[in-house]
Amino acid sequence: MNYRSTLLAGVAVTLATSFGGATLAAAAAPEAAPGDILVTARRHEESLQKVPIAITAFSQQTLKEKSVSNIFDLDRAVPGLSVIGGSGTTAQASFAIRGRGLDYGTAAGSVETYFADVPVSGPFQMPSMGPTFFDLQSVQVLKGPQGTLFGRSTTGGAVLFVPQAPSDHFGGYVRAQVGNYKDYQVEGAINIPFADGKAALRVAGFEWSRAGYGRTLGSVAGASAITGPITDVFGNQLPPQTYDNQNVQGFRATLKLHPTEALTNSTIFAYNRNNNRTTPKAAIFNPLSQLGGGELFLYPYISTLPAHVSAPSVNLDHAANHNFAFINTTSFKLTPDITAKNIFGYINAKGFTNQSNDVDGSGIAGIDLPTPPRQSVIHQYTDELQIQGHSLDDHLSWIVGGLVDLTRAPGGNNINLFTLNYSGHFDALWQQHHNNTYALFGSATYKLTDKLSITAGERHSWYDINVFSQEAGTDSKLTSAQQAAAYAGNVGLTPGGAATTPGWIVANPGSLSATKFQGDTYNVALEFKATPDTLVYGGYRRGFKPGGFNAKPPVFAPNLAKFNPETDDDFYIGVKDNFSVGGMPGHFNLEGYWDLYHGKQVSFLTLANSNGTPGLATVTLNVAGTTYRGLDADASLDPSRWLRVSASYSLVDAYFTNWIDNTLPGSTLNLAVNPVANAPKNKLSVTARLHTELAGDKGEIAVAPSISYNDQWYATDLCKLLPAGESSLLGPFDSLAHGGCVMPGHTQVDIRVEWNRLMGSKINAAFNMTNLNNAVYAIGSTGTLPFGVESRSYGAPRMFTFELSTKF
Repeated sequence: MNYRSTLLAGVAVTLATSFGGATLAAAAAPEAAPGDILVTARRHEESLQKVPIAITAFSQQTLKEKSVSNIFDLDRAVPGLSVIGGSGTTAQASFAIRGRGLDYGTAAGSVETYFADVPVSGPFQMPSMGPTFFDLQSVQVLKGPQGTLFGRSTTGGAVLFVPQAPSDHFGGYVRAQVGNYKDYQVEGAINIPFADGKAALRVAGFEWSRAGYGRTLGSVAGASAITGPITDVFGNQLPPQTYDNQNVQGFRATLKLHPTEALTNSTIFAYNRNNNRTTPKAAIFNPLSQLGGGELFLYPYISTLPAHVSAPSVNLDHAANHNFAFINTTSFKLTPDITAKNIFGYINAKGFTNQSNDVDGSGIAGIDLPTPPRQSVIHQYTDELQIQGHSLDDHLSWIVGGLVDLTRAPGGNNINLFTLNYSGHFDALWQQHHNNTYALFGSATYKLTDKLSITAGERHSWYDINVFSQEAGTDSKLTSAQQAAAYAGNVGLTPGGAATTPGWIVANPGSLSATKFQGDTYNVALEFKATPDTLVYGGYRRGFKPGGFNAKPPVFAPNLAKFNPETDDDFYIGVKDNFSVGGMPGHFNLEGYWDLYHGKQVSFLTLANSNGTPGLATVTLNVAGTTYRGLDADASLDPSRWLRVSASYSLVDAYFTNWIDNTLPGSTLNLAVNPVANAPKNKLSVTARLHTELAGDKGEIAVAPSISYNDQWYATDLCKLLPAGESSLLGPFDSLAHGGCVMPGHTQVDIRVEWNRLMGSKINAAFNMTNLNNAVYAIGSTGTLPFGVESRSYGAPRMFTFELSTKF
């Protein structure tokens, strides 16, 4: 246990002794039915079973029972949700809901993440505030287009992380965990009411350390099997390294003030640090590549490596990513029926977009991304004002408001992207981002009868996206040692186009790329309460996601300098039912949907002119027509007081309907033959919880096994047929036919055993084993097989942990 963990435990014990018994009066909150959970999908708290949209929600207790500690753990717990390792690396994890997610190179994702009602995803895959899984009230996954009531318009959905708010009673908890791979977790929180019931403070902390389950061969271990030692692009021999580790710390303090009956103010300060190492793993080679050749001598060797062993030629060490957030929420009752609410958020994040990354996963310096000399920085300011109210004898409930979102990635004299191009020289790209978003919105629900209600809402958003870029490269006469020296010198670029580091040339004096978009999201829906326990609903939603521009468009397709917004026409119908059969309570939720996409943003890799030499570039374009249809279902049943069985299932049927190639003048290729990426057709999860009380008040024993299945899915939207702009350079290539692009399906078994109130005490003990069957499964791929090599990132192998926790 290190000093931070010792301090956390000590503070909890000290405060528990000093403030025991203090209480605070608080306003009553809505109640949820047993086994239900309160959600905020309509910007106010209400029971999950009363919200007429598909939502999967977990309390903090449920997250523990399902052993969810990071973003990838949610993948097996939520139907219709996939967590993708973008570009084949866990450092760029992103959500995809019903097959809609982030495409590399786009300015915004199809799924937005929120913390305390503040959007936290950074643009252009810049670092921002990542999800945290400690001291939460809930995690909510909202499926389908969002935007009418949420700050950033999306076409896929939203994931809400709701932190635990200060309560009216003194208390808290402490939890510690150990496991294999040197796993160690400690977390805790303490809640202190004071000022005669007018204030409360909640402080929480978290730390997680775990050795990496992936390992590199390094120069020593790999020298006998590979011709020569493994070296980085500067000629330095690399030692064996581990990756896919956990080195995460978090802290949060929340102060809630309630000075009058009308006024409530909450201020959150959150800090997170992440020093995880990650890189793609085992590689697949394409012997037909016109660009390859040099890597083929490794093919027989690399093909025999286990999934969690690789031979990358980059140094995985890098400085930690840091972010802190300040969030202030103020609610004021203007009248008994009207409340004003303002949500202000500031996020300061510093880190690496890609970290150090070896795209090919091998010892060849072909597509390597060494750690840049300069970390990227984000400053994000958001402010949202809402006015909520009830009118017409509570027959009408409504909300109107506006949002300002100012996101800045400031520049500096040093580069923030550093790659090796195909001529063996370095490319440097210095960028400065200014993204502004403004929105006005309104929504209303009117009760036509006691059972039937209609809802309609609209949001109009304005987007102003600006990026200043300046590019440089090394002189071809430089030796590798001189290139390494220039790299270590943090290449400086001046606005006039001069390079301050000898040996570098500047391709341009700098260019400003600016674009503006505006668009609408809107919805109309009906909900019918057939019985007090049965809700039937349906409606239509319009989703919108802004477009952007490509920093390096192909020289043969200048029409791809900019890509357009993405829209979605979403039709849905669903039912939510709480029932009792033979005295056995349960619930059943089902929603079906049919989505017509227009202008879906898709990315592909190609070669673009970079300082006069060919370099790898990601280009985003729009697909005219795409269809997503399917359903989400979840159910639970308590056959007896000692057993609960729950299950969830999702079906996603996605296909392109209209995609005529526009990447080369005159091309008539029909690219709609390609499968849609990030859309596993079937996902299934079944969980049982058996529990019983021990005689003599010795506590409760519970056993919770679960099994989950995830269908195969595709890493890119160009698995079968390449666009002409790419195939004209590389030749036609079908990645699926050569074993690339597809991520095989897999089944995972988990189990948790609990002894709660151990021997009548306040201590709870638990043993977790995830991936009991030790399944090997991919969570991301570079999708670069047409270029000669493709590598994959893999999920965690069998993990077991033991934990102790207590509440006070």
